[in-house]
Amino acid sequence: MVRKLFYAFLALWPATYALAQQKKGPMDPHKFPVTANALQGAMLDSIMKKQPTIPWKDSGMLSAAFQSNFHRFVSQNYGNEEWTKLKGANSLMRDSSALKKYVDTRLRGLYSLREGMDAGIYFKQGAVANKFGGAQAGVIVNNAPGSVMPVQFTAAVNDQVTLMNIPFDLNYTQLAGQPWDYSRAFGRGLKHINFNKDVYMERLSKSVGKSFDVDKYFLKDLDVGKAVKGYLQNQLDNIRSAVTQISGDSSLRNLISPEELVYLDSAQIKQVVANGNTSLPDSITGRYLDKLYSLKAQIAKDKAIQRLLSSQHKLNNIITADVNSPENQKEAIKSLLPLNFVQRLFLEMRGLQLGNVTGEGRGLTKDLFMSGLQSSLLSNNKFAMVGIGTRNDARDIKNIGLSSNLDGSNYAMQFLQLGTGDINGAHTHVGALNANTKQQPNSFNMPVLPKNIFVGAVSEQIDFGAYGTLAAELEKSNTSYKNVANDNSGLLASKAAAAGMFNDFMETVSIGLDYNGEVKSLSMNQRVYAKFSGMAYSNPGSPSTTRGAIKYGLKIDKQFQKNRVAIGFRMDRQDTRIAAMGDSRWKNSQYAVDFRMRVKKNLTLTSRIGQSMMKGATDSTNTTAYVNRNLSISSLVSGRLLAIPTSTNMLLSLQQVNVMPVKSVLVNVNLNHNFILVSHLLSFNVLYNKDLRNEALYGNLITVETAYSYQLVKLLNCSSGITYLDNKSVVQQAGLRQTVSAGLTKRLQANLYVDCRKNLLNTAQNYLFGTFTTSLVLQYQLK
Repeated sequence: MVRKLFYAFLALWPATYALAQQKKGPMDPHKFPVTANALQGAMLDSIMKKQPTIPWKDSGMLSAAFQSNFHRFVSQNYGNEEWTKLKGANSLMRDSSALKKYVDTRLRGLYSLREGMDAGIYFKQGAVANKFGGAQAGVIVNNAPGSVMPVQFTAAVNDQVTLMNIPFDLNYTQLAGQPWDYSRAFGRGLKHINFNKDVYMERLSKSVGKSFDVDKYFLKDLDVGKAVKGYLQNQLDNIRSAVTQISGDSSLRNLISPEELVYLDSAQIKQVVANGNTSLPDSITGRYLDKLYSLKAQIAKDKAIQRLLSSQHKLNNIITADVNSPENQKEAIKSLLPLNFVQRLFLEMRGLQLGNVTGEGRGLTKDLFMSGLQSSLLSNNKFAMVGIGTRNDARDIKNIGLSSNLDGSNYAMQFLQLGTGDINGAHTHVGALNANTKQQPNSFNMPVLPKNIFVGAVSEQIDFGAYGTLAAELEKSNTSYKNVANDNSGLLASKAAAAGMFNDFMETVSIGLDYNGEVKSLSMNQRVYAKFSGMAYSNPGSPSTTRGAIKYGLKIDKQFQKNRVAIGFRMDRQDTRIAAMGDSRWKNSQYAVDFRMRVKKNLTLTSRIGQSMMKGATDSTNTTAYVNRNLSISSLVSGRLLAIPTSTNMLLSLQQVNVMPVKSVLVNVNLNHNFILVSHLLSFNVLYNKDLRNEALYGNLITVETAYSYQLVKLLNCSSGITYLDNKSVVQQAGLRQTVSAGLTKRLQANLYVDCRKNLLNTAQNYLFGTFTTSLVLQYQLK
């Protein structure tokens, strides 16, 4: 309703142009004739009163003085080409939609232009710029025998480059090191270029604000109701004058008011005129009614008039709230700034990523990380997303040789998604993804059987307003293998995969429903979801999707006493088939109940009781493979101890863990206590774990850490600490930890970390725990 009313208000301004005037003879080709309907005319009348520098003639012609001013405005800011087309009065003048856009964008722009300003002067300044974000480098040394990379080098560079006022974030991170076996050095870099839409909109909005009065552009300063009423009264006066000339009766008065003209139908108008007419003959009365009906028909085309006449105050409030909305900021930018094609294109873009990019996080490309390009666009509620790149997953090194030839982790892919609505809001989208396996050039991967996978997807999200949202997804995949013996090309495999989309439908389909809602009157949030995927379903664009699974769950959160007390419940279940034949599957379930209470301002208590379980089921057996039950209570307290500000966070939990034959009952205690000593901080941390049944492999653990943060000199910030680790029969260590941060210059920052420990117990597992770790990071700010 708000949007409809606001756009009805915007519709008041754009006048339509006509090539001839009624009863005025041929048009002067050097002037712009204007015929305005009721709403447009009302707005023009009001603007002319507020803007005397724009002469307006009763004949509907814009004066030569105004045309000269308008010509200068258009030519300086938007070029002579547009003005030349308008002066031609042949092509563009006959296109009513183009003329409406012309008046809407240019005449309102002139009306809102600040005195003495050039529309593009601030826009052109700083069109090319660079904002360096910083650079840093570091080295990490770890002498633990089990360390895969004892020496690591890191480097990162962040920058923001602006071209044609379009900002791009540039990020580069390099990770290198020497492997444990002293083979060739490892080096891998992550590169990411991202179009920064927020900064782009901010830059353009500032340019608009410096050159134009945005409130005036959206006609916020006009009293719409008064303007409409005044315009209608003028029209009624003109009708009365015309009838007076015909009848010769100069005493004739208006027989109907503007309000009656708007709110009464034709029969009622005829009755009002009949009751008020005592002297006119029927022929004159008929002509008078015809003119009233003609004006009534003109008004009927503008259905917002009645609302505008009766709700001016409400409308002004709506406009005040909407002027700075993202939609209207975009509207003002497009209309007022001299943007070229590329700048207008980026104004419609949601995002553009190059290098190592991530997917949008929905359906077709959920949790995707690839090297390539991805771009999305949203214009007039029309959405488009396109991407191309390669996916190269890091796999578990001990299983690569067994699984890489069956389930590839390296793909070259392309995807496209189209529809209406933003992907994160209410929408209707269709999409397709095409992927081909790639051979990974390393010694661990087995040769991959070449194949092509084609995925089609349909997604819909419905917004129920206060009742929440419902999202539905349907995806269907098909896999085609390349026949190496016949040298079947990858193109043929792709065509075969797309052509067989509806083969084995239930085994290669994924269907999901997800409802999220909030009941504000009950202070409650809820979510219900369900998803099914067939045993042969495969989507390389969504690596985290589990095939052959049925998942469903429920989550409810409820607040009481103005959010002082909160209770939550969550349930998640998943059944995953692990064999094409029979009924072998893993059954996973998770339940949890959470409770939180703010006892007083400085004391909050929370607790959780939960269970996670995994069972292995076949046609004849049902085995519990894993159980984790947990009951925990925690508190957060802040206050003073001997006038010293303190904060304490404590967690106490009882945990049962069953892993096949091993069954443990654990007591866990975690204590964190901080003292704030003026500008210094003293912290004390304890983690204690005790296996009451002495069956856990790595149970009975205590870790104690203390640290004191202080400033040694003006440029040195330090933290010194003591550490102690005791894992019964596994490792026992004590050591010192030191951190130093120094501002060497205004631009150069250095951070040093050293952790030295001594083994107090000689065990076979000592190689897992290093005794010396250090890192040095240098960060230099170039600008």
